[in-house]
Amino acid sequence: MAKDVVVYTNAQKGKIVKQTRERKHNFLKHWRVVRYWAKRKYNISDSDLEILLYLYDIDLFTRKQFRAFEGLLTWDKTRFNTLRDKGHIIQWREDKTRRQAKLYTLSVACKRMLTTVYKKLTQEEHIPTNRHNNPIFSGDSYADKMYRQAIRRMNEERERKMIAQRNKELGID
Repeated sequence: MAKDVVVYTNAQKGKIVKQTRERKHNFLKHWRVVRYWAKRKYNISDSDLEILLYLYDIDLFTRKQFRAFEGLLTWDKTRFNTLRDKGHIIQWREDKTRRQAKLYTLSVACKRMLTTVYKKLTQEEHIPTNRHNNPIFSGDSYADKMYRQAIRRMNEERERKMIAQRNKELGID
């Protein structure tokens, strides 16, 4: 569905009408804000978050599969063990015969964390704005202040979209 947007310029050119299209997917618009929130909330690094997002779609994986994606990230020899020790990765199958590779999966808590990240990106859920549920709102740094403002704008945008969708379903213009 296209909608007209009127852009006014100087008096000589008059007005210019530009037609824009509504985007089907726009969830990466808030990636930076959601990533910062997830890093602070779950005490996780960028690289760890990226590899967990990659593994989220894979039910069972081997260390070889883990290492294949890890090669794209900053070098960290202990990343796998660190994620396992933090409880993000759990062993699913033991290697008893040395013929089959050990299989790993993401823990339930890790899957829940990543589901929440996806819901924030797609704006199915808002990002909390209280100090108890969001460490950004208890921080004093300049970055925290800027991200607090971005989170508020993001939540307001989500509310406007929800109201517009509800009105559309009810037939209210």
